[in-house]
Amino acid sequence: MGLNNENAHVTGRPWLVFDIETMPLQDCARYLTEPIEAPSNWKDAAKIAAYIEEARRKQLDKAALDLDLCEIAAIGIGLPLESDAQTRQTTSEADILRGLWSFVRTIQRDGGVLVGFNCLSFDLPILLRRSLYLGVETPSIAVDKYRHDGVVDVMDILTFSGKVSMRSLGFYCKRFGIPHDDSVDGAQIPALVAAGAWDQVEAHVRADVAETMALAARIGLIHVPVQEPAAQVA
Repeated sequence: MGLNNENAHVTGRPWLVFDIETMPLQDCARYLTEPIEAPSNWKDAAKIAAYIEEARRKQLDKAALDLDLCEIAAIGIGLPLESDAQTRQTTSEADILRGLWSFVRTIQRDGGVLVGFNCLSFDLPILLRRSLYLGVETPSIAVDKYRHDGVVDVMDILTFSGKVSMRSLGFYCKRFGIPHDDSVDGAQIPALVAAGAWDQVEAHVRADVAETMALAARIGLIHVPVQEPAAQVA
């Protein structure tokens, strides 16, 4: 299980918390070639057309979670004393990836680890696959279920590597008494991107990073230094 991984408890070591937001690939419809058929007993042409259109829309909605049919809309990172987020509003996907991998290489060089929530099954596979499609060079990262040195997945640890049911980041934050921003759900990101609401996309990825960091600290995986308040000028 996750707690047996030699890098599970990283207090005292460098760490980087990260999170991504995704959206459907802009031309993903061209790859959805499987035929969609209405129930065989339907005869009304209008109803059949509506059924097929709705089924295709659902396929497109799911594309945001498919590593071969999605794009990265935003990436957020958190370090002990600072955090940052970038969105596709002003930066290309390839450049966002290069920026993240630069931070990752620095953390790896210093013997640190990456910390995420469901990152072994979602974030890292997508980051690595999108980098492959875009020709962005990546550092070496292990994402095997039982061997992932250098990666700490908070969800993997809380579910004992899948032995108990998965719950959301929001659930665990509420359960551990950590403030949780539920004003935006991850499933809303594609619609927010389509509407040009990039400020909400950025706010959401920043919130997810902050909550993942707080949760990891709460269960003893990392140590977050307490920042002293700025001195007041008389």
